[in-house]
Amino acid sequence: MAPTTQSLMHFSRIEVNQISNSFLDFEALSKAQLEDNELQSFQNDEKSSLVFKRVPSPVSATELICDTSTGSPRPFVPHNFRRTIFEHFHNLAHPGVAASFQLIASRYVWPNMRKTVKDWVQNCIACQRSKVHRHTKTPLGTFALPDARFSHIHVDLIGPLPSSEGKSFA
Repeated sequence: MAPTTQSLMHFSRIEVNQISNSFLDFEALSKAQLEDNELQSFQNDEKSSLVFKRVPSPVSATELICDTSTGSPRPFVPHNFRRTIFEHFHNLAHPGVAASFQLIASRYVWPNMRKTVKDWVQNCIACQRSKVHRHTKTPLGTFALPDARFSHIHVDLIGPLPSSEGKSFA
C-alpha cells in the first residue's frame, strides 16, 4: 500500500467529538424561559417575524423555547444568561461588533441583541487594550486677519444638547 493511501486511511478513522455547550445549563435556561415576562410579550408580538416553538434540548431532557424562523432552532435567552453567552463567544478571539453579533445571533435570540452586543464589545477592556483604532483629527483652521476690530466674528456651536427652554445648541 502506498504511503499516501495509508495516511488517508488514518484520517478516515478519526473520531470527531461533538462540540458541547457545557458552559450553559440548559435546564436552568428552560426554567428561566418559563418565568421570563419579556419572552411572553415577545411571543405575543404579531409584528415579529420570529416563530417560537418548544424544541427538545440537545443535552438534557428539558424543552427550550426556540425561534425556528431561520431553519435552525435558536433558544430565547432570558436576561440573566445573556452576558454568559456573550462572554463565551466574544472571549474566544475578541472579534469586533459585527463578528460577535453574527456568532451569537446564529445560535441564540433575544430582544435588542445587536445593541447589547455592540455595547459589550465596545466596553471590552481586552479589546480596548489591544486593538488600535484610527484616531483622525482634522487640523485647526487658519483665518485671515481682519481689517478692523469686529469686522469678522467667529462662533463655535455645539450640539444637539438636551433641550432647555426650547434650545438644544450652545
